[in-house]
Amino acid sequence: MKKESVPNNSFYNSNFKNKKILIIVPHQDDELFLCGTILDSLRKVTSNIYVAFVTNGDYGNDFNQRYIECLSAMKIFQISSKNVICLGYGDQYETKYGHIYHAPMEEIVMSKRGKKQTYGKDYIYSKYKIHHDYTLTNLYNDLEMMIRELWPDVIFCNDMDWHPDHRAVSLIFDRIIGRILNSNYEYHPDIYKGFVYGFGWDGVDDYNILNLRSTVKPKRSRCNDKRFELNNPYYKWEERVRFPVSDELLSKRKNKLWKAIGKYRFSQNAKRFYNSMMNSDAVFWKRHTKNLAIQAHINVSSGNSDNLQDFVIMDSSDILKSVDMPCDRGIWYPDMSDEEIFIKYYFESPVNPNKIILYRDVKSYGLTSIYGVLKYKGKGNVEYAFEIGKYDIKYEIDMFDAKDISFIELNFQKSYQAFGFSEIEILENLKLPVYVKGMYTGNYIYHYYCEKSCEKMIIEYCCYPNDDIKIEIIEDDKSGSYIIGNTIIMTDCFKKIMLKLTSSFNNEVYDVITIERRNKNV
Repeated sequence: MKKESVPNNSFYNSNFKNKKILIIVPHQDDELFLCGTILDSLRKVTSNIYVAFVTNGDYGNDFNQRYIECLSAMKIFQISSKNVICLGYGDQYETKYGHIYHAPMEEIVMSKRGKKQTYGKDYIYSKYKIHHDYTLTNLYNDLEMMIRELWPDVIFCNDMDWHPDHRAVSLIFDRIIGRILNSNYEYHPDIYKGFVYGFGWDGVDDYNILNLRSTVKPKRSRCNDKRFELNNPYYKWEERVRFPVSDELLSKRKNKLWKAIGKYRFSQNAKRFYNSMMNSDAVFWKRHTKNLAIQAHINVSSGNSDNLQDFVIMDSSDILKSVDMPCDRGIWYPDMSDEEIFIKYYFESPVNPNKIILYRDVKSYGLTSIYGVLKYKGKGNVEYAFEIGKYDIKYEIDMFDAKDISFIELNFQKSYQAFGFSEIEILENLKLPVYVKGMYTGNYIYHYYCEKSCEKMIIEYCCYPNDDIKIEIIEDDKSGSYIIGNTIIMTDCFKKIMLKLTSSFNNEVYDVITIERRNKNV
Protein backbone atom coordinates (compact mmCIF):
# COMPACT_ATOMS: atom_id res chain seq x y z
CA MET A 1 0.00 0.00 0.00
CA LYS A 2 1.30 3.42 -0.94
CA LYS A 3 2.08 5.52 2.08
CA GLU A 4 0.07 8.76 2.15
CA SER A 5 2.32 11.80 2.17
CA VAL A 6 2.08 14.22 5.06
CA PRO A 7 1.57 17.88 4.06
CA ASN A 8 4.57 20.07 4.82
CA ASN A 9 2.25 22.80 6.11
CA SER A 10 -1.11 22.75 7.90
CA PHE A 11 -2.41 25.90 6.16
CA TYR A 12 -4.78 24.22 3.71
CA ASN A 13 -6.01 21.51 6.07
CA SER A 14 -6.68 24.10 8.77
CA ASN A 15 -8.53 26.59 6.58
CA PHE A 16 -9.90 24.91 3.44
CA LYS A 17 -10.50 21.22 4.13
CA ASN A 18 -13.75 20.04 2.51
CA LYS A 19 -14.74 23.63 1.71
CA LYS A 20 -16.59 24.55 -1.47
CA ILE A 21 -14.35 26.96 -3.38
CA LEU A 22 -15.28 29.24 -6.28
CA ILE A 23 -12.76 31.09 -8.45
CA ILE A 24 -14.23 33.97 -10.51
CA VAL A 25 -12.18 35.62 -13.26
CA PRO A 26 -12.89 37.42 -16.56
CA HIS A 27 -10.95 35.30 -19.10
CA GLN A 28 -9.67 31.78 -19.60
CA ASP A 29 -6.07 31.69 -18.23
CA ASP A 30 -6.76 34.34 -15.56
CA GLU A 31 -7.55 31.55 -13.09
CA LEU A 32 -3.93 30.39 -13.26
CA PHE A 33 -2.50 33.87 -12.80
CA LEU A 34 -4.79 34.39 -9.80
CA CYS A 35 -4.69 30.95 -8.13
CA GLY A 36 -2.35 28.74 -10.16
CA THR A 37 0.30 28.42 -7.45
CA ILE A 38 -2.26 27.28 -4.85
CA LEU A 39 -4.67 25.20 -6.96
CA ASP A 40 -2.86 21.92 -6.34
CA SER A 41 -2.76 22.54 -2.58
CA LEU A 42 -6.47 23.41 -2.55
CA ARG A 43 -7.34 20.34 -4.60
CA LYS A 44 -5.55 18.07 -2.09
CA VAL A 45 -7.93 19.14 0.69
CA THR A 46 -11.20 19.54 -1.23
CA SER A 47 -12.81 18.20 -4.39
CA ASN A 48 -15.36 21.03 -4.47
CA ILE A 49 -13.51 23.57 -6.63
CA TYR A 50 -15.40 25.55 -9.26
CA VAL A 51 -13.93 27.96 -11.80
CA ALA A 52 -16.20 30.58 -13.38
CA PHE A 53 -15.30 32.68 -16.42
CA VAL A 54 -17.42 35.78 -16.91
CA THR A 55 -16.46 36.30 -20.56
CA ASN A 56 -15.83 33.95 -23.46
CA GLY A 57 -12.36 35.42 -23.97
CA ASP A 58 -13.32 35.89 -27.61
CA TYR A 59 -11.69 39.21 -28.51
CA GLY A 60 -8.99 38.19 -30.95
CA ASN A 61 -9.51 34.54 -30.06
CA ASP A 62 -11.98 31.78 -30.75
CA PHE A 63 -14.07 30.76 -27.73
CA ASN A 64 -13.92 27.07 -28.60
CA GLN A 65 -10.13 27.22 -28.59
CA ARG A 66 -9.98 28.94 -25.22
CA TYR A 67 -12.60 26.61 -23.77
CA ILE A 68 -10.66 23.52 -24.84
CA GLU A 69 -7.49 25.05 -23.39
CA CYS A 70 -9.09 25.84 -20.03
CA LEU A 71 -10.59 22.35 -19.72
CA SER A 72 -7.17 20.85 -20.46
CA ALA A 73 -5.55 23.11 -17.85
CA MET A 74 -8.14 22.31 -15.19
CA LYS A 75 -7.89 18.57 -15.90
CA ILE A 76 -4.28 18.70 -14.74
CA PHE A 77 -5.55 19.81 -11.33
CA GLN A 78 -8.31 17.15 -11.42
CA ILE A 79 -11.03 19.80 -11.74
CA SER A 80 -13.88 18.31 -13.75
CA SER A 81 -15.36 20.02 -16.79
CA LYS A 82 -18.67 19.98 -14.86
CA ASN A 83 -17.05 22.43 -12.42
CA VAL A 84 -15.98 24.85 -15.16
CA ILE A 85 -18.63 27.54 -15.68
CA CYS A 86 -18.80 30.07 -18.51
CA LEU A 87 -21.26 32.92 -18.24
CA GLY A 88 -20.79 33.61 -21.95
CA TYR A 89 -20.43 37.41 -21.97
CA GLY A 90 -18.23 39.44 -24.31
CA ASP A 91 -14.51 40.03 -24.05
CA GLN A 92 -14.68 43.85 -24.27
CA TYR A 93 -17.45 45.76 -26.04
CA GLU A 94 -18.12 47.84 -29.15
CA THR A 95 -20.50 50.41 -27.75
CA LYS A 96 -20.79 54.18 -27.37
CA TYR A 97 -20.56 53.63 -23.62
CA GLY A 98 -17.15 52.01 -23.97
CA HIS A 99 -18.08 48.95 -21.92
CA ILE A 100 -21.18 47.07 -20.79
CA TYR A 101 -20.36 48.25 -17.26
CA HIS A 102 -21.23 51.84 -18.21
CA ALA A 103 -24.29 51.04 -20.34
CA PRO A 104 -27.85 51.62 -19.06
CA MET A 105 -28.97 48.53 -17.14
CA GLU A 106 -31.43 47.26 -19.78
CA GLU A 107 -29.68 48.38 -22.98
CA ILE A 108 -28.29 45.64 -25.23
CA VAL A 109 -24.66 46.16 -26.25
CA MET A 110 -22.43 44.40 -28.77
CA SER A 111 -19.12 42.74 -27.95
CA LYS A 112 -15.90 43.23 -29.90
CA ARG A 113 -16.63 39.83 -31.40
CA GLY A 114 -19.90 41.15 -32.81
CA LYS A 115 -22.12 39.19 -30.43
CA LYS A 116 -25.18 40.52 -28.61
CA GLN A 117 -26.13 37.39 -26.66
CA THR A 118 -24.43 34.82 -24.47
CA TYR A 119 -23.28 31.78 -26.41
CA GLY A 120 -20.98 28.79 -26.32
CA LYS A 121 -21.28 26.96 -23.00
CA ASP A 122 -23.16 29.81 -21.34
CA TYR A 123 -24.45 29.19 -17.85
CA ILE A 124 -27.96 30.55 -18.43
CA TYR A 125 -28.46 28.19 -21.39
CA SER A 126 -27.38 25.20 -19.34
CA LYS A 127 -30.05 26.15 -16.79
CA TYR A 128 -33.00 27.31 -18.89
CA LYS A 129 -32.11 26.62 -22.55
CA ILE A 130 -32.14 30.33 -23.37
CA HIS A 131 -29.42 32.82 -24.23
CA HIS A 132 -29.29 36.18 -22.48
CA ASP A 133 -28.92 39.52 -24.21
CA TYR A 134 -25.75 41.42 -23.36
CA THR A 135 -27.27 43.80 -20.81
CA LEU A 136 -25.79 44.87 -17.50
CA THR A 137 -28.89 43.60 -15.70
CA ASN A 138 -28.46 40.13 -17.20
CA LEU A 139 -24.76 40.08 -16.33
CA TYR A 140 -25.50 40.98 -12.70
CA ASN A 141 -28.31 38.45 -12.47
CA ASP A 142 -26.42 35.57 -14.09
CA LEU A 143 -23.38 35.98 -11.84
CA GLU A 144 -25.55 36.34 -8.75
CA MET A 145 -27.64 33.30 -9.71
CA MET A 146 -24.51 31.21 -10.12
CA ILE A 147 -23.15 32.23 -6.71
CA ARG A 148 -26.51 31.57 -5.05
CA GLU A 149 -26.70 28.15 -6.68
CA LEU A 150 -23.29 27.12 -5.37
CA TRP A 151 -23.21 29.00 -2.04
CA PRO A 152 -19.42 28.63 -1.88
CA ASP A 153 -17.58 28.74 1.44
CA VAL A 154 -14.59 30.50 -0.14
CA ILE A 155 -14.45 32.81 -3.17
CA PHE A 156 -11.36 34.04 -5.01
CA CYS A 157 -11.87 36.92 -7.45
CA ASN A 158 -9.58 39.27 -9.33
CA ASP A 159 -9.33 42.89 -8.22
CA MET A 160 -8.65 46.15 -10.06
CA ASP A 161 -6.21 45.22 -12.81
CA TRP A 162 -5.89 47.76 -15.62
CA HIS A 163 -7.92 45.71 -18.14
CA PRO A 164 -11.54 47.03 -18.32
CA ASP A 165 -13.01 43.51 -18.18
CA HIS A 166 -11.06 42.84 -15.01
CA ARG A 167 -12.23 46.08 -13.45
CA ALA A 168 -15.83 45.35 -14.41
CA VAL A 169 -15.75 41.83 -12.98
CA SER A 170 -14.24 43.05 -9.71
CA LEU A 171 -16.78 45.85 -9.27
CA ILE A 172 -19.80 43.77 -10.34
CA PHE A 173 -18.71 40.94 -8.06
CA ASP A 174 -18.39 43.26 -5.06
CA ARG A 175 -21.83 44.72 -5.67
CA ILE A 176 -23.39 41.28 -6.03
CA ILE A 177 -21.82 40.14 -2.77
CA GLY A 178 -23.31 43.24 -1.16
CA ARG A 179 -26.75 42.28 -2.50
CA ILE A 180 -26.39 38.73 -1.21
CA LEU A 181 -25.15 39.82 2.23
CA ASN A 182 -28.01 42.29 2.53
CA SER A 183 -30.55 39.54 1.86
CA ASN A 184 -28.93 36.69 3.82
CA TYR A 185 -27.41 37.64 7.17
CA GLU A 186 -26.30 34.05 7.84
CA TYR A 187 -24.02 33.76 4.80
CA HIS A 188 -20.41 34.81 5.41
CA PRO A 189 -18.06 33.38 2.76
CA ASP A 190 -14.32 33.94 2.99
CA ILE A 191 -13.48 36.27 0.11
CA TYR A 192 -9.97 36.80 -1.25
CA LYS A 193 -9.23 39.39 -3.93
CA GLY A 194 -5.99 39.43 -5.89
CA PHE A 195 -4.30 40.89 -8.95
CA VAL A 196 -3.95 38.94 -12.20
CA TYR A 197 -1.76 41.38 -14.12
CA GLY A 198 0.27 42.69 -11.19
CA PHE A 199 1.56 39.21 -10.35
CA GLY A 200 1.45 37.71 -13.83
CA TRP A 201 1.39 39.68 -17.07
CA ASP A 202 3.03 42.75 -15.54
CA GLY A 203 4.77 40.88 -12.73
CA VAL A 204 8.47 40.81 -11.90
CA ASP A 205 10.48 38.05 -13.55
CA ASP A 206 12.29 37.00 -10.37
CA TYR A 207 12.25 33.22 -10.69
CA ASN A 208 15.09 31.48 -8.87
CA ILE A 209 15.56 27.84 -9.78
CA LEU A 210 17.00 26.90 -6.37
CA ASN A 211 15.16 29.05 -3.83
CA LEU A 212 11.88 30.65 -4.84
CA ARG A 213 11.50 34.26 -3.77
CA SER A 214 8.33 35.61 -2.23
CA THR A 215 6.09 37.89 -4.26
CA VAL A 216 7.33 41.45 -4.47
CA LYS A 217 5.01 44.42 -4.39
CA PRO A 218 3.76 44.97 -7.95
CA LYS A 219 4.08 48.21 -9.79
CA ARG A 220 1.04 50.48 -9.87
CA SER A 221 0.23 49.11 -13.29
CA ARG A 222 -0.82 52.05 -15.52
CA CYS A 223 -1.44 54.12 -12.38
CA ASN A 224 0.62 57.27 -11.92
CA ASP A 225 -0.91 58.19 -8.56
CA LYS A 226 2.06 57.80 -6.23
CA ARG A 227 -0.13 58.39 -3.18
CA PHE A 228 -1.23 54.75 -3.21
CA GLU A 229 0.72 51.50 -3.15
CA LEU A 230 -1.52 49.45 -5.43
CA ASN A 231 -4.17 49.78 -8.12
CA ASN A 232 -6.80 49.49 -5.41
CA PRO A 233 -6.06 52.53 -3.21
CA TYR A 234 -7.57 50.88 -0.12
CA TYR A 235 -5.16 47.93 -0.15
CA LYS A 236 -1.92 48.12 1.80
CA TRP A 237 0.93 45.78 1.02
CA GLU A 238 1.49 45.05 4.70
CA GLU A 239 -2.13 43.82 5.00
CA ARG A 240 -1.79 41.15 2.31
CA VAL A 241 -2.56 37.53 3.15
CA ARG A 242 0.31 35.30 2.07
CA PHE A 243 -0.67 31.76 1.09
CA PRO A 244 2.05 29.10 1.05
CA VAL A 245 2.40 27.36 -2.30
CA SER A 246 2.90 23.71 -3.16
CA ASP A 247 6.52 22.65 -2.73
CA GLU A 248 6.05 20.84 -6.04
CA LEU A 249 6.64 24.23 -7.66
CA LEU A 250 10.32 23.97 -6.69
CA SER A 251 10.79 21.73 -9.71
CA LYS A 252 10.04 23.94 -12.69
CA ARG A 253 9.62 21.41 -15.46
CA LYS A 254 7.70 18.79 -13.47
CA ASN A 255 5.00 20.69 -11.62
CA LYS A 256 1.32 20.97 -12.52
CA LEU A 257 1.33 24.74 -13.00
CA TRP A 258 4.01 24.48 -15.67
CA LYS A 259 1.93 21.87 -17.48
CA ALA A 260 -1.33 23.79 -17.05
CA ILE A 261 -0.03 27.16 -18.25
CA GLY A 262 1.34 25.38 -21.30
CA LYS A 263 -2.20 24.41 -22.30
CA TYR A 264 -2.87 28.08 -23.16
CA ARG A 265 -0.30 27.79 -25.90
CA PHE A 266 -2.33 28.86 -28.92
CA SER A 267 -4.59 31.62 -27.56
CA GLN A 268 -2.23 33.37 -25.17
CA ASN A 269 1.26 31.86 -25.27
CA ALA A 270 0.87 32.14 -21.50
CA LYS A 271 4.05 30.24 -20.66
CA ARG A 272 6.06 33.40 -21.31
CA PHE A 273 4.73 34.77 -18.00
CA TYR A 274 5.55 31.67 -15.97
CA ASN A 275 8.65 33.13 -14.32
CA SER A 276 6.60 36.07 -13.03
CA MET A 277 4.07 33.70 -11.45
CA MET A 278 6.66 31.51 -9.74
CA ASN A 279 6.98 32.77 -6.18
CA SER A 280 7.09 31.09 -2.80
CA ASP A 281 3.83 32.71 -1.70
CA ALA A 282 0.52 33.68 -3.30
CA VAL A 283 -0.79 37.10 -2.30
CA PHE A 284 -4.40 38.11 -1.64
CA TRP A 285 -6.40 40.64 0.32
CA LYS A 286 -9.27 39.40 2.44
CA ARG A 287 -12.62 41.14 2.27
CA HIS A 288 -14.59 40.57 5.45
CA THR A 289 -18.21 39.56 4.97
CA LYS A 290 -19.34 39.52 8.60
CA ASN A 291 -20.05 43.24 8.57
CA LEU A 292 -22.54 44.16 11.29
CA ALA A 293 -23.19 47.47 9.53
CA ILE A 294 -24.93 45.64 6.68
CA GLN A 295 -27.57 44.10 8.93
CA ALA A 296 -28.10 47.22 11.02
CA HIS A 297 -30.80 49.85 10.55
CA ILE A 298 -29.00 52.98 9.37
CA ASN A 299 -29.92 56.63 9.63
CA VAL A 300 -27.84 59.45 8.13
CA SER A 301 -28.11 63.19 8.43
CA SER A 302 -28.15 63.52 4.60
CA GLY A 303 -26.91 61.74 1.50
CA ASN A 304 -27.48 58.23 0.14
CA SER A 305 -26.88 55.70 2.91
CA ASP A 306 -27.10 52.75 0.47
CA ASN A 307 -23.49 53.44 -0.52
CA LEU A 308 -22.40 52.61 3.03
CA GLN A 309 -23.92 49.11 3.03
CA ASP A 310 -23.15 47.67 -0.42
CA PHE A 311 -19.74 45.97 0.18
CA VAL A 312 -18.24 48.13 -2.59
CA ILE A 313 -15.20 50.07 -1.37
CA MET A 314 -14.44 51.70 -4.71
CA ASP A 315 -16.24 52.37 -7.99
CA SER A 316 -15.52 54.37 -11.11
CA SER A 317 -17.30 56.39 -13.76
CA ASP A 318 -14.65 55.40 -16.32
CA ILE A 319 -13.14 51.91 -16.10
CA LEU A 320 -11.64 52.39 -19.58
CA LYS A 321 -9.30 55.14 -18.44
CA SER A 322 -6.15 53.05 -18.35
CA VAL A 323 -4.07 55.58 -16.42
CA ASP A 324 -5.34 57.03 -13.15
CA MET A 325 -8.85 55.63 -13.33
CA PRO A 326 -11.15 57.86 -11.21
CA CYS A 327 -12.61 56.44 -7.99
CA ASP A 328 -15.65 58.68 -7.96
CA ARG A 329 -18.80 56.55 -7.68
CA GLY A 330 -20.63 54.72 -4.91
CA ILE A 331 -19.67 57.23 -2.20
CA TRP A 332 -21.80 58.56 0.64
CA TYR A 333 -21.42 62.33 0.74
CA PRO A 334 -23.32 64.45 3.27
CA ASP A 335 -24.86 67.60 1.85
CA MET A 336 -22.60 70.66 2.00
CA SER A 337 -25.44 72.41 3.85
CA ASP A 338 -25.49 69.67 6.52
CA GLU A 339 -24.55 71.30 9.83
CA GLU A 340 -24.73 68.16 12.00
CA ILE A 341 -23.24 65.29 10.04
CA PHE A 342 -23.96 61.86 11.47
CA ILE A 343 -24.33 58.17 10.69
CA LYS A 344 -26.33 56.08 13.17
CA TYR A 345 -26.58 52.29 13.35
CA TYR A 346 -29.29 50.47 15.30
CA PHE A 347 -29.03 46.74 16.01
CA GLU A 348 -32.04 44.52 16.62
CA SER A 349 -29.99 42.25 18.89
CA PRO A 350 -26.91 43.27 20.95
CA VAL A 351 -23.59 42.87 19.11
CA ASN A 352 -19.95 42.70 20.19
CA PRO A 353 -17.91 44.54 17.55
CA ASN A 354 -14.14 44.79 17.92
CA LYS A 355 -13.28 47.08 15.01
CA ILE A 356 -14.74 49.81 12.81
CA ILE A 357 -13.13 50.51 9.42
CA LEU A 358 -13.94 53.70 7.53
CA TYR A 359 -13.07 53.93 3.81
CA ARG A 360 -12.83 57.61 2.98
CA ASP A 361 -13.41 59.02 -0.49
CA VAL A 362 -10.34 59.33 -2.70
CA LYS A 363 -11.20 62.89 -3.78
CA SER A 364 -10.74 64.39 -0.30
CA TYR A 365 -7.63 62.30 0.40
CA GLY A 366 -4.63 64.53 0.97
CA LEU A 367 -6.79 67.68 1.18
CA THR A 368 -8.40 67.62 4.59
CA SER A 369 -8.48 65.79 7.90
CA ILE A 370 -11.83 64.46 9.11
CA TYR A 371 -12.71 64.99 12.76
CA GLY A 372 -15.28 62.74 14.35
CA VAL A 373 -16.77 61.39 17.54
CA LEU A 374 -17.76 57.75 18.02
CA LYS A 375 -20.58 57.03 20.43
CA TYR A 376 -21.96 53.65 21.32
CA LYS A 377 -24.36 52.26 23.84
CA GLY A 378 -24.09 48.90 25.54
CA LYS A 379 -23.93 48.26 29.26
CA GLY A 380 -22.71 51.84 29.45
CA ASN A 381 -22.38 54.89 27.22
CA VAL A 382 -19.01 55.47 25.54
CA GLU A 383 -17.82 58.52 23.63
CA TYR A 384 -14.54 58.59 21.72
CA ALA A 385 -13.05 61.42 19.62
CA PHE A 386 -10.89 60.57 16.61
CA GLU A 387 -9.12 62.22 13.69
CA ILE A 388 -8.81 60.74 10.23
CA GLY A 389 -5.62 62.35 8.95
CA LYS A 390 -5.68 63.82 5.49
CA TYR A 391 -3.36 61.04 4.32
CA ASP A 392 -5.44 58.23 5.87
CA ILE A 393 -7.34 56.56 3.03
CA LYS A 394 -8.59 53.89 5.44
CA TYR A 395 -9.06 54.46 9.15
CA GLU A 396 -9.53 51.78 11.83
CA ILE A 397 -11.02 52.17 15.29
CA ASP A 398 -10.47 49.35 17.79
CA MET A 399 -13.38 48.55 20.10
CA PHE A 400 -11.94 45.93 22.45
CA ASP A 401 -14.23 46.93 25.33
CA ALA A 402 -17.47 46.99 23.33
CA LYS A 403 -20.00 44.46 24.66
CA ASP A 404 -23.73 44.08 24.07
CA ILE A 405 -23.90 47.11 21.79
CA SER A 406 -27.34 48.17 20.57
CA PHE A 407 -26.47 51.54 19.02
CA ILE A 408 -23.46 53.12 17.31
CA GLU A 409 -23.25 56.75 16.20
CA LEU A 410 -20.56 58.51 14.19
CA ASN A 411 -20.60 62.31 14.24
CA PHE A 412 -18.39 64.40 11.97
CA GLN A 413 -17.29 68.00 12.09
CA LYS A 414 -18.38 70.08 9.10
CA SER A 415 -15.51 70.96 6.76
CA TYR A 416 -14.94 73.50 3.99
CA GLN A 417 -13.76 70.52 1.87
CA ALA A 418 -16.38 67.96 0.90
CA PHE A 419 -15.65 64.50 2.26
CA GLY A 420 -17.42 61.18 2.32
CA PHE A 421 -17.07 57.42 2.74
CA SER A 422 -17.38 54.60 0.23
CA GLU A 423 -18.03 51.98 2.91
CA ILE A 424 -18.00 51.54 6.67
CA GLU A 425 -17.41 48.13 8.22
CA ILE A 426 -18.33 47.21 11.79
CA LEU A 427 -16.58 43.91 12.33
CA GLU A 428 -17.03 41.18 14.91
CA ASN A 429 -14.73 38.18 15.32
CA LEU A 430 -12.24 39.33 12.71
CA LYS A 431 -10.98 36.11 11.13
CA LEU A 432 -7.87 35.44 9.06
CA PRO A 433 -6.40 32.09 8.00
CA VAL A 434 -4.69 30.22 10.84
CA TYR A 435 -1.12 29.32 9.95
CA VAL A 436 2.59 29.38 10.68
CA LYS A 437 5.23 29.64 7.94
CA GLY A 438 9.00 29.51 8.06
CA MET A 439 10.96 32.23 6.29
CA TYR A 440 14.49 33.33 5.56
CA THR A 441 15.32 36.94 4.65
CA GLY A 442 11.58 37.58 4.35
CA ASN A 443 10.97 34.80 1.82
CA TYR A 444 8.74 31.80 2.47
CA ILE A 445 10.96 28.70 2.38
CA TYR A 446 10.28 24.99 1.88
CA HIS A 447 13.42 23.11 0.86
CA TYR A 448 16.06 25.82 1.14
CA TYR A 449 19.58 25.49 -0.28
CA CYS A 450 22.20 27.49 1.59
CA GLU A 451 25.72 28.35 0.51
CA LYS A 452 28.61 26.00 1.20
CA SER A 453 30.22 28.66 3.38
CA CYS A 454 27.10 29.16 5.52
CA GLU A 455 27.77 28.57 9.22
CA LYS A 456 24.44 29.64 10.71
CA MET A 457 20.95 30.61 9.63
CA ILE A 458 18.37 32.62 11.52
CA ILE A 459 14.97 31.13 10.77
CA GLU A 460 12.19 33.72 10.65
CA TYR A 461 8.49 33.02 10.70
CA CYS A 462 5.10 34.63 10.37
CA CYS A 463 1.92 33.31 11.91
CA TYR A 464 -1.70 33.99 12.77
CA PRO A 465 -2.74 34.40 15.48
CA ASN A 466 0.45 36.11 16.54
CA ASP A 467 1.99 33.81 19.11
CA ASP A 468 5.20 32.10 20.14
CA ILE A 469 6.47 29.35 17.87
CA LYS A 470 8.26 26.18 18.90
CA ILE A 471 11.06 25.08 16.53
CA GLU A 472 12.32 21.50 16.74
CA ILE A 473 14.57 19.22 14.72
CA ILE A 474 12.62 16.27 13.32
CA GLU A 475 15.36 14.89 11.07
CA ASP A 476 19.08 15.63 10.75
CA ASP A 477 22.26 14.21 9.27
CA LYS A 478 23.95 13.44 12.62
CA SER A 479 26.60 16.06 11.84
CA GLY A 480 26.40 17.61 15.28
CA SER A 481 24.57 20.70 14.07
CA TYR A 482 22.04 22.14 16.50
CA ILE A 483 19.52 24.90 16.97
CA ILE A 484 19.46 27.65 19.60
CA GLY A 485 16.16 29.48 19.67
CA ASN A 486 15.55 30.11 15.99
CA THR A 487 19.21 29.96 14.88
CA ILE A 488 20.71 26.88 13.20
CA ILE A 489 24.39 26.37 14.04
CA MET A 490 26.07 24.34 11.29
CA THR A 491 29.22 22.26 11.62
CA ASP A 492 31.72 21.85 8.76
CA CYS A 493 30.18 18.51 7.81
CA PHE A 494 26.58 19.74 7.90
CA LYS A 495 24.49 18.53 4.96
CA LYS A 496 20.77 18.69 5.72
CA ILE A 497 18.31 19.29 8.52
CA MET A 498 14.49 19.19 8.72
CA LEU A 499 12.69 21.50 11.13
CA LYS A 500 9.12 21.68 12.36
CA LEU A 501 7.65 25.01 13.44
CA THR A 502 4.59 24.58 15.64
CA SER A 503 2.21 27.17 17.02
CA SER A 504 2.24 27.31 20.81
CA PHE A 505 -1.53 27.81 20.94
CA ASN A 506 -2.39 24.86 18.69
CA ASN A 507 0.02 22.02 17.88
CA GLU A 508 -2.01 21.15 14.78
CA VAL A 509 -0.86 24.42 13.19
CA TYR A 510 2.62 23.75 11.87
CA ASP A 511 5.16 24.12 9.08
CA VAL A 512 7.95 21.76 8.02
CA ILE A 513 11.02 23.12 6.26
CA THR A 514 14.29 21.58 5.09
CA ILE A 515 17.65 23.32 5.02
CA GLU A 516 20.33 21.75 2.82
CA ARG A 517 23.90 22.84 2.14
CA ARG A 518 25.01 22.80 -1.48
CA ASN A 519 28.42 21.42 -2.46
CA LYS A 520 29.05 24.74 -4.13
CA ASN A 521 27.82 28.22 -3.33
CA VAL A 522 24.27 29.07 -4.39
